[in-house]
Amino acid sequence: MAIAYKSKVFSNSAANTSQALFTAVASNTLVKSIICNNDGKTTGTATLRINESGGTSKLIRRVTIASGDTSVELLYDVLALEAGDILYVTSTDTDIVFIMSYAEDSESLVLQSIDVLSDVNTTGKVDGDVLTWDSTTSKWIAEAGGGGGGATILNDLTDVTIVDPLDHDSLVYDEATSQWINGAPKAFDLPVYAASAIAKGKLLKAVGAQGDKVSVGLFDLDVDDAKNLIGISVDAISAGGTGHARAFGELRGISTNSYSIGTILYASGTAGELSSTAGVPEIPVAIVIRSQLNTGRLFVRTWVPTASKVYSVNGNTGSVILDAADIYRVGSSGDTIDTDLTAAENNINSIKAVLKYPSSSLTGLQVNTTNKLEIDSTTQKAVFTINGSTAATIGPSQSLFPQVRIGTTGDTYDLPITRGSNDGEVPVYTATTNTSEWRTLQTSNLGGTSDGITQGTTNLFFTSAEQTKLAGITAGAAVASVTGTAPIVSSGGTTPAISITAATTLAAGSMSSADKSKLDGIEAGAQVNAVTSVNTQTGAVVLTTSNIAEGTNQYFTNARADARTLAEKDQTLTGPRAIQLNGDSIEIQNSAVTILGVDGGGIYGNGGFTYNGITYPSTDGTSGQVMSTNGAGTISFVTKKATQVTGKTVLTGAWSLVSGVYEASISDANILSTSIVNVIPDNGSAATIRTAQMLPRTDSSAGAVKIYSTNLPAASITVTLNIFDL
Repeated sequence: MAIAYKSKVFSNSAANTSQALFTAVASNTLVKSIICNNDGKTTGTATLRINESGGTSKLIRRVTIASGDTSVELLYDVLALEAGDILYVTSTDTDIVFIMSYAEDSESLVLQSIDVLSDVNTTGKVDGDVLTWDSTTSKWIAEAGGGGGGATILNDLTDVTIVDPLDHDSLVYDEATSQWINGAPKAFDLPVYAASAIAKGKLLKAVGAQGDKVSVGLFDLDVDDAKNLIGISVDAISAGGTGHARAFGELRGISTNSYSIGTILYASGTAGELSSTAGVPEIPVAIVIRSQLNTGRLFVRTWVPTASKVYSVNGNTGSVILDAADIYRVGSSGDTIDTDLTAAENNINSIKAVLKYPSSSLTGLQVNTTNKLEIDSTTQKAVFTINGSTAATIGPSQSLFPQVRIGTTGDTYDLPITRGSNDGEVPVYTATTNTSEWRTLQTSNLGGTSDGITQGTTNLFFTSAEQTKLAGITAGAAVASVTGTAPIVSSGGTTPAISITAATTLAAGSMSSADKSKLDGIEAGAQVNAVTSVNTQTGAVVLTTSNIAEGTNQYFTNARADARTLAEKDQTLTGPRAIQLNGDSIEIQNSAVTILGVDGGGIYGNGGFTYNGITYPSTDGTSGQVMSTNGAGTISFVTKKATQVTGKTVLTGAWSLVSGVYEASISDANILSTSIVNVIPDNGSAATIRTAQMLPRTDSSAGAVKIYSTNLPAASITVTLNIFDL
């Protein structure tokens, strides 16, 4: 039989407080699911607990619910309750909504058969059938069991793959294929990740971590630290994939035909490769136990520490301490370096007798207290002292390169110790820094006069401009004659008389004092013109209306303008398009037809008018109509509409749970997308609506209106629709 489930919506009112969600009133009450809706709340937890009628309290489940979660399952499987059992919920936030689906029927809901479960179909069952899952129908169905229906050998299982098993093979789980596979016994494999593709049988090193796996690369003896060696790749690993590294145990399925059985293989300077030749340091990795192409085998033990190759020194064992008598010269027969060391020590003592350290705080060389080289690491300089005087100081100064300081203490200066860049450069001293540097000699480098060198009578210096000027003069050149260009006049010869002719109206020349006085009397910006007087006035003339006679083109004073306007205010301006001035009205006409007029009653027109792109109606509407726009620039009068539809029935099957509340749709052709619809329940449905906790909300669309309820109404309800269209 089918089970009719009911729904219950519960919202907790207090955080971190246990509240009763549901109390079973009948035995065999089934709770199918409990969903948490955490929409808009902070991330927290929710807990489900049952208090059985016998007094025992049990924790069923605790879940984490993130902000925005709307369907977190608090109950995974069907829960059967006895009468008096109480379900309690607790959450870390207020107003978490719990939606429960349950069924209760004290008379008939007793699980006497498995057929009552919705996901079980035992139609046609016979003796010996078993339940198997049918993914096509998503149900458990009755099928014949045993008799070949199950696996008879291990390799028949879908998650087991066994290939060519050998004596003492182990069954291990392979994460890459999700299969149980056979492998070498007593092996230690480490799950690894590889960023780049790695073939089987390569020597691996740890380079980091990827999730819960070690990230690996190829080991290179010449580059990598031996501490990072972790094993040999058991299988091929794709780029960005996972596999295994074997640190101990038998490794099969690789080519070992190049080596004989018993060959020791070492880490090499070729990344990832093994070699029968030991490298430095010597790291043995595996021994060949089967020499074969593709099916060879190695015994791997990368953890074995490297043994020392030194067994004794000159017959001595243990912790050997060597002296000069124990060390022999290379290439000599039986001679030790003892005598060589003695001679070297005598030579060093002779040098130390001559070259001594200046003091305990300084390093350097010292012949005696007045002749020495002192190196001071604190000030970063070296000081040479000769016969008791500081001869030179080497070290950084204020310039950009090391300097040599010359002179005695208190009267020293720095010379550059680097060579110059160009021929002819000389050291140039700068007093502010007490340093010098190489510069090319030029006037800008020299002090004294503005030219740098005081000019004398012999060996004069030249600027580049003077040198250019001098190069343009012919050797032995002299002035032969002086001439003039009008208005300048020259008498000629090498000592001429120079004069300027007087200016005329046609030619330039010198200006007389009289002409200069006249010129000074002319106002700046004055222009030559033919006007000599204005209405007999001369000089700076100021005109008034009395100076201008009236003619055809009259000028207007304020008084004349007012008089003219009053005289013509009632005149009609005629023509195809005209403005009619008529008493207190102004009309704009087109071919004698008034298009728009204004008078004391307002604006009027012929056939309506358009203002700012909006066309207004030409006639008045009827009583009760309102103005309405079509959204395209036209306004008209329309009648408001109200429609009442009675006897609309909403069946219990019309409700569906959406976002924690129930909703149902009521259809009616009178409902427009812009309609406002009031849904009024009939008196006969009041009790059902009160229990369901109907919500005062409607959503209209073309041909339908939606209504909402907190709980699922237990029966059909009848309503009246008041539809308003504005």
